[in-house]
Amino acid sequence: MIEKMDHWSNYWSAGYLTSLPENFQVNYNGEVAAWWHAVFAELPANCNILDLCTGNGAIALLASKYSMDNHKGFSISAIDASKIDANSVLRRYPEQAKFLEGVEFIGDCPVENSGLDSAFFDLLSSQYGVEYCNWKPAAQEIYRLLKPGGRFAFISHVGSSEIQSIMEQEEREYDNLRGWGFYGTIKNFLDGQCGARETQRKLRKIDKRLLKIHKRHRGALLDNTSRVIQHLVTLDVINFCSNKEKLKFFYMQHIYAQRRTKDMLDVSRSIIDAPEWYRVFEEAGLVLVGQDKILQKGKFYAGVAYRFQKPA
Repeated sequence: MIEKMDHWSNYWSAGYLTSLPENFQVNYNGEVAAWWHAVFAELPANCNILDLCTGNGAIALLASKYSMDNHKGFSISAIDASKIDANSVLRRYPEQAKFLEGVEFIGDCPVENSGLDSAFFDLLSSQYGVEYCNWKPAAQEIYRLLKPGGRFAFISHVGSSEIQSIMEQEEREYDNLRGWGFYGTIKNFLDGQCGARETQRKLRKIDKRLLKIHKRHRGALLDNTSRVIQHLVTLDVINFCSNKEKLKFFYMQHIYAQRRTKDMLDVSRSIIDAPEWYRVFEEAGLVLVGQDKILQKGKFYAGVAYRFQKPA
């Protein structure tokens, strides 16, 4: 049985620091990082920071590096509703080791009900995270966690952006694969309901459909799937069956990725339906003190940045 957050736990277990590895090779950089550095620069020394929906701690690590570079002595915690494995980051990015040491991670910890101390944090941060929460209870919890005068800063996805366009293409490609019977074919083989030869025959038919789509209109998802199918159909029955565990892994990666794509599109569409959704934080008692459009490399619409403050 797939648990509610398994698709994100699976992703973070690969060690990625951002949910957009195609756009940010290691951690957030450029205009996104510069905006966060400006947020950190306004904080007093030895303050308490909590990064919400942290994933593998991208913003927490930016804060940790900033603190070390500027002798700020920040105390940094980071929570996420999925599981967090800092060792996965070390395996992929060993150069982050000293910055990871400056962060306390708490997994299986939803923002809406964190259980952390009230009025303890000087800054709550979030990058592509808080908009995935249940907005109203998350806003109430954020207000509770902040000290009087404390700040809440975040960068959110927007309803329409290059990120959404990429996700929409992936959604169409997943829908195509599903409609052509790709997932059902693999699942039936894994469940023992279809033999190897019949599975290979069905996969050949699916790949013919894939190849009819001009390469110019195929995304990385369909290209990769086609390559996997072409490899599988060349195997003899014994070798095909011996690759069952690898095929199961490939199948589950697709299932998890589909769910992550759906999450991201659901959020974007919710923001389109409620463009002033961020007002929920004002309703909880915070004051909006700044709002900025973030353009990565001067042209890539990376999101909207918000800064709130709890009245002193």
